[in-house]
Order: sequence, then C-alpha cells, then structure tokens
Amino acid sequence: MKRIMTPNRVRALVVAALVGSLAGCVSSGDWVGTWTGKRQVVKIANPEYGGAEETIKSVKLIIHPDGRYELIDGGVMFEGQARRTDGEVELTPERIAGLPAKNAAPEWQKPLVVKRQQDGSASFQSSFLPGDPIRLSRISTTAEAPR
Repeated sequence: MKRIMTPNRVRALVVAALVGSLAGCVSSGDWVGTWTGKRQVVKIANPEYGGAEETIKSVKLIIHPDGRYELIDGGVMFEGQARRTDGEVELTPERIAGLPAKNAAPEWQKPLVVKRQQDGSASFQSSFLPGDPIRLSRISTTAEAPR
C-alpha cells in the first residue's frame, strides 16, 4: 500500500522538525542579545594600572540566535555553545582566549550557568575570578559583534 503525503501530514512533519531543531537551543529569543555587567573589584592603587581595573570589572555576553555565544569576562574571551534550560542558559566553552578550551585550566573549562532574575536581568558566578555573582543587563536584543 502506497502512503500519500496529505497536507496535514506535511504540516505535522514540519512542526515536529521545527520543535526538534529548537530543543535546547536559545533561538526562542528570550536570551538572544547583548548583555553587560560589572564585577565588584578592589580599587587598584597604582594609577598606571587603572585600565586593568576597568578591564577586570567589565563583563559582556553575546548570545546568538544559532546558540553560539561569546563572553568577555575580566578581559578573557570565552566562545562556545549556549543551551537553554528552565530560566537559565548554560554556556559551555569551546575556545578560551582563542585557544581550545581543553588546553585551559580545569576550572575554566566548566560550563557557566546564567540565571534569569525576576527583574529581567541575569546573573552568573565567574569560574575563575572570585567575588559576588555578576549581574547582567540586556542592552540589545540583537547579537552584536564583540569588541
């Protein structure tokens, strides 16, 4: 017996394929965009190193619709996959400072979990710099190129 592809079957297959392709990625838009924040650091006493203080404080997270991310944390670039879970996004590093993540210290290779806060912001705990959780605010719903 020959199966006929009716319009309803075609629609069901298309919906199933879309749902399957979106499972676990961030393409729904609730995390996509550019997020920024500042960490609390001790003031650097030597004015020659003033620029280093600002670099260490600054955090920028860019999540792309295809599930890729770039995170600049303390001047270090992390790149990899972002996987959405309930109210969170898990950032799994594949490259750190332009090199394969497997070459980095074990604590740098761990996935970071970014949690949504009730006010719409997000926060995460840095895996390699001590301190309080870093609060991020979304400044754009489009994924811009990192600086």
